[in-house]
Amino acid sequence: MPDNELYPNRLKVKTYLARPWKPFSRAVFINNFMGDLIQPDGYSIWGPNETHIKNCYFAEFGSTGPGAESQARVKWSKSLISKDEATKFTVQPWLQANTWLPATGIPFSPGLEA
Repeated sequence: MPDNELYPNRLKVKTYLARPWKPFSRAVFINNFMGDLIQPDGYSIWGPNETHIKNCYFAEFGSTGPGAESQARVKWSKSLISKDEATKFTVQPWLQANTWLPATGIPFSPGLEA
């Protein structure tokens, strides 16, 4: 959701989920609420000579809201992925959180919530 100050103009400002700013750029959105400000194509290139779309990985799983509609996402994104694929990007497999996060006292779930 946009900041309260942006909210009245949220549809005038093009808002994307991610851009492939370097080779092998990666962004995975899991179980988010996406407001109507998200552009239907979801992802944007940096410029007309973009070269990083060939090897980026942009994916989504379980998100809701008007901005989560994935039918119009750019062809070079993974778009919707399976639960098994999304699980690979949760805090335990991705960051080995069980080895260090408990010591911080920060509550967390190691995988996908049911």
